[in-house]
Parts: sequence; structure tokens; C-alpha cells
Amino acid sequence: MQAEDDVVKTEGELTEEESRALFREMLRVQNEGTDQLGEEPVYVVVPCPGGRDLKVVGTVRGHENGLDRFFWLDIVNTPNGCGLAIDDDKCTIYGKPSLRVDLVAEAFHRSDLIRLGGRLERELGWQTEDRLGTCPIDVVLKARVDRSDPLAPSVLGGYEGSVCGHEMAVEWDPEWTFYCKGDPVCRDHGNRERTSSGGSL
Repeated sequence: MQAEDDVVKTEGELTEEESRALFREMLRVQNEGTDQLGEEPVYVVVPCPGGRDLKVVGTVRGHENGLDRFFWLDIVNTPNGCGLAIDDDKCTIYGKPSLRVDLVAEAFHRSDLIRLGGRLERELGWQTEDRLGTCPIDVVLKARVDRSDPLAPSVLGGYEGSVCGHEMAVEWDPEWTFYCKGDPVCRDHGNRERTSSGGSL
């Protein structure tokens, strides 16, 4: 049996389905790092399911204007040989050099909706067992959270743009959330609430 290090990898492209799976899995891992962010810059190393890690550094900042609330997520996401499961195949991603993630949420006291917006851009390197290449990413977030049922908030919308050369719309995943670490701007129904964001965000 040929050792993995001896397999000749050829430059190639990911299919649209593979690109979508890579993007969703990367955001899921990134989310585990954003859980630990606050107003001061924090450097977090998140283990990846297929080995190595993904580094997240950034901040979550909040602001109140009367009863209206706003917060901003500003991070740099750097995969360091991060192993992900993509359609039953292992895909390893690297920062080239990193991804930039800027997200904003707006919560107005007269509405049950939270508006989400932002951008995720730059480029990743990737490799599978027999292929390797680069994955430029340039997507915008257009979504809203409906809090009319506080026990089961729903999210409409998601990311739209280009992932690994494919134009696509990626619906919001309930796992793309992060804790606001007690920030009163992010609190919704008291206690340590979860507020939706990308990035995973």
C-alpha cells in the first residue's frame, strides 16, 4: 500500500459541492473560537476534527443606543493544516495567509428581528489525498434572526458570493453562533444567551 506522503498530488479544483462543504465545515470550526472572544483582542487555537488546528484572533464589541443594540465581530481566521471531512474525504486547509471576517448585528427594541451583515474574504490553500489547490473566498452575509419565538429563534438568509471559484448561496446553519460573554448589548432574554452570527460568523 502506498504511503500517503508518497501519493503524487496534482493541482486541481474542488467541485461546487466540495466547496460548499469546505466552507460550512470551516465556519463550524471557526465558531468554536469565536465563543471565547470579548472586547479585548484574544488569540484562540481551535482543534480541527481531522487534525492540527485553526487559529482565530479578534474581538467582539458591543454598543447600545437607547434600547437598540449593536455588536461587531472582527476576526482573522488562519487554518494551520486544519483537517476537515468533506464528502467522506479528508481535506486539509491552510491560511494563505488567512481569512478576514467582519460581521455586524443590529437588534432594535421595537422588532423581533436581528439584522446580520458582513463580509468574509481572502484565500485558503487546500489539499486532499490526491489533489491540491487554492480557494479564494469573497462572500457577504445577508441574514436576519426572527426572535418572535424566544425558545426557537429562526434564521433567514446566509452567505452569498464566490467560494473556490463557484458562485453560491450558503444558507445559515444554527451552529454558526457565538456567546457574547455577558455583554449587555448581546443579551436577549437574560442569562448567558446565544446570539446568532457568522462566523460562525
